[in-house]
Amino acid sequence: MKDCTALAVVLMWTKLFYWMNQFSSYAYYVRLLKATLSDIWIFLTIFIICLMMFGNALLILNEKRYGDTKLIQKVFANKFVDALMN
Repeated sequence: MKDCTALAVVLMWTKLFYWMNQFSSYAYYVRLLKATLSDIWIFLTIFIICLMMFGNALLILNEKRYGDTKLIQKVFANKFVDALMN
């Protein structure tokens, strides 16, 4: 139920930004925000690839370790997600 509430809040704020775009004094800033978010995707893609690179290295280093010497803490059910989070 909390997930639906969070989605509803995000949609409400998105609708507010769309509504602010109707006024000329706010339209410039809304367009600026849209341009910034669209340009961030390139950086986020490179950042995620770098995280995956280090996560893969941690998975390889963690393979033969046992007990307290493990590099990756088990939090999620997936090893790769655990490596990315660590």
